[in-house]
Amino acid sequence: MRYRTMMLFPVVFVLAVLASGTPAHAQPDCPRNSLCLYDGLNFTGELLILPGGEAESDLDRRDFGDRTSSVFNSSTAPGALYDDTDFKDRKICVFPGTGIANLGSDAYKFNNKASSASAPYTPRCGGGTPGR
Repeated sequence: MRYRTMMLFPVVFVLAVLASGTPAHAQPDCPRNSLCLYDGLNFTGELLILPGGEAESDLDRRDFGDRTSSVFNSSTAPGALYDDTDFKDRKICVFPGTGIANLGSDAYKFNNKASSASAPYTPRCGGGTPGR
């Protein structure tokens, strides 16, 4: 009987560890109805919050120019990041309830490039294609 108990303990321990794992991508800590810019990948690092309806034509004014590595939109309307100040050049749309965990990925190639941003409830993304 002692042999069975010793064999059972490692199996129970492994199952307990597997059951307590955390999700691969946890929900970012972004206030409702906001566009949240992070200077780290996967919604980590320093955070800049743009509440719904707010836009920033020059992220340098908030010490966040060319620093965004991930972004999350916690609203029901699109938001956008722009390559240049004053909402010019290349635009990355961030649609409601979604985020981009790695703006440097091959799909975007936009890591540390955002110079202006428009928060949700602005018409800047309209029906645009994400990442264009």
